[in-house]
Amino acid sequence: MNIAHISASVLPTSKTAYKAAIEEAKTQVPFLINLNPEQRKTIRKMGSKRVTYVNDVFELVSSNPGIVPAGFDMVGYLRDHQLGLDIDDMISWTITLFEGLIDTKLAIGNQEITQTDEAYDYAKVVAKKNPSMPISMAVKAISDQLKQGPRKKKPTPKPPVPPVPPVTP
Repeated sequence: MNIAHISASVLPTSKTAYKAAIEEAKTQVPFLINLNPEQRKTIRKMGSKRVTYVNDVFELVSSNPGIVPAGFDMVGYLRDHQLGLDIDDMISWTITLFEGLIDTKLAIGNQEITQTDEAYDYAKVVAKKNPSMPISMAVKAISDQLKQGPRKKKPTPKPPVPPVPPVTP
């Protein structure tokens, strides 16, 4: 797969302006929260399959407010529903920027590793021709590091599934 070569730089003033724009955007939504991993895992989530359910019930209740008891916070429900819709809009506006950053980082990383491999090959040639040069020790250290390789996680063994006895009529 061929990816266009990226040749660019970010000026310090552009980076500062970008950060300021992000900080300004955050001031527009001061109620944003960040959940910890445990909270993300344990809360009930409204996935894509539940959007229709939520919208249908919302329409039913907002068209027929008498079906919910007086203690039900209808104003809060209306406000929360609208906030969900507004955040969906904001996510759609932001996601292309985020994906652009992630994809550009992936492409730059690919360029960096390719260039690094090439530079390392040159360094190995120089070190081989001149073993007494300090560069030889650096190449050996890098080589030793590469031999270690990334640590692979061992898959967590799954408990065996007991066989299901056949059902006899």
